[in-house]
Amino acid sequence: MVLKLTDKREDAEDLAQEIFIRAFETLDRFDIRKRFFPWLYTIALNMIRNHHRKRKRLLMRNFETLLGGRRTAEVRNPEHMVQSKQVSQILDRCIRKLPLPQKEAVVLRYYQELTFEEIAEIQKIKISAAKMRVYRGLKHLSRIFHENHSNISLK
Repeated sequence: MVLKLTDKREDAEDLAQEIFIRAFETLDRFDIRKRFFPWLYTIALNMIRNHHRKRKRLLMRNFETLLGGRRTAEVRNPEHMVQSKQVSQILDRCIRKLPLPQKEAVVLRYYQELTFEEIAEIQKIKISAAKMRVYRGLKHLSRIFHENHSNISLK
């Protein structure tokens, strides 16, 4: 998740270390009645947001999961692999244009495969708001994609 929400591998590695240090330092605040990973994701997102505020940019990579499961077939077909890589690169550029809350919600849902309940807990919003952020993020992403690349089909 950290790598997908930062612009460079070095930044992601540094942030990941800082996240785990912060989690260790605040472990006494963890409520053992709750799930660990949403708590850890919350720490991670807060630190990534701080990083974003300082750097004023985020880059998300390899957004292939939005391609609807074409990945397996593409491995067998080099032409599809090339097209998929090109589409992924275009999607990377489009995803950078999403507002940060939508970007986070979409990444948590499609990259981390979290439930809407977990996304809501992490982003400290209601479940209905989490669903709406994901929905609006996908709709916004689709609009950006088609406005800039109407000649490419995702199907």
